[in-house]
Amino acid sequence: MKYRCSSPNAPEYKNYGGRGIKVCERWMKSFQAFLDDMNDGYQEHLTLERKDTNGDYCPENCIWATYKEQHNNRRDNHNLEAFGKVQCIAAWSEEYGIPVNTLKNRMYRSNKKKLTLEEALTISKHAQQRGTLK
Repeated sequence: MKYRCSSPNAPEYKNYGGRGIKVCERWMKSFQAFLDDMNDGYQEHLTLERKDTNGDYCPENCIWATYKEQHNNRRDNHNLEAFGKVQCIAAWSEEYGIPVNTLKNRMYRSNKKKLTLEEALTISKHAQQRGTLK
């Protein structure tokens, strides 16, 4: 965390320090302070995650997360909103048990009516095969 945010020699510097991502002063000065702030909730299979991928490493912006959660929070993900909730298409796919490609086909098909995400998540297979909604 400290190396990739503060050293231009770090292989990932361009994605962290090079974008202006910093480590808060408290953590830069003291590993014990980092431990004190982040000890709650730590488990061996978790990694440090920034809630806001454009934000700094600081107690208010960091949590422990699984690799899957981190992957769903990448800054290059395209987040979609449905039912008052925003998440990437992979997360919608998992939540509704619908393959990502099926959702994409429903939403981005060129020869038929394009569906909204909410429609794509709730349309039945039967209705899709008939070419009607719900």
